[in-house]
Amino acid sequence: MLGVIGESGSGKSTLAKAIVGLVRPSAGYISFNGAPLPAGRDRVRTHPARRKIQMIFQDPYSSLNNRRKIEDIIGEPIRFFGLAATRSEQRRIVASILELV
Repeated sequence: MLGVIGESGSGKSTLAKAIVGLVRPSAGYISFNGAPLPAGRDRVRTHPARRKIQMIFQDPYSSLNNRRKIEDIIGEPIRFFGLAATRSEQRRIVASILELV
């Protein structure tokens, strides 16, 4: 886990966007577990590191939609990455994640 702190305007959001591939670094490269990540949007959804890197937004009202069920919110990345073959398998995975917390 990585936490980034700093004053307003110091580049925290830009760094986070570069790490998750939303913007291309202006210089250098970003690596994960010693392997360089493709820059910017060249990074495809199936890149192995994409499953381990995510942004968690500071404002929970922007991050979580209270009109959606928690099962759907947690299940979204499971669907996105194709980690469950069926809806019932997805529900089992979501339930096991909720058991952890």
